[in-house]
Amino acid sequence: VMRALAQWRGLRRPVILMLNGAEEYFVQGSHSFLAGHPWADDVEFVINMDAAGAGGKEALFQTGPSQGWIAREYAAVVPRPAGSVFGQDIFQANLIPSDTDFRVYRDYGNLHGADICFWRNGYVYHTKQDNLEAVSPVRFPVCLLPAFPRL
Repeated sequence: VMRALAQWRGLRRPVILMLNGAEEYFVQGSHSFLAGHPWADDVEFVINMDAAGAGGKEALFQTGPSQGWIAREYAAVVPRPAGSVFGQDIFQANLIPSDTDFRVYRDYGNLHGADICFWRNGYVYHTKQDNLEAVSPVRFPVCLLPAFPRL
């Protein structure tokens, strides 16, 4: 991800790549970043990469209320885009006993963004079969970056 970003010359603003843990424990990493990091006030947009499996094609599943422009921009530039409003609906209805860092950024940081998930091989996720052999190669969809001209 960082190699691709460093080579891409179209950035108009700085990019913060935050690799955090503690998502499984009440998304403490994103809470901690927003509550105490000096760069937190500089963030304007979030692309959260999440997993509910061991790889596969990425799918846009949350953007936040009144953020249809994000889905339109995503669909315009991503080859074979995948996504559904169903994911956003079930997360916002609290039907999934899980969470992503995106909600923290959206609800506590008042940030716009895209929540993107890899979900293939979900049956091995968080089991003893969840190992490097089960993970398919995934890459950050760098093609997303020019998708957000409003940034």
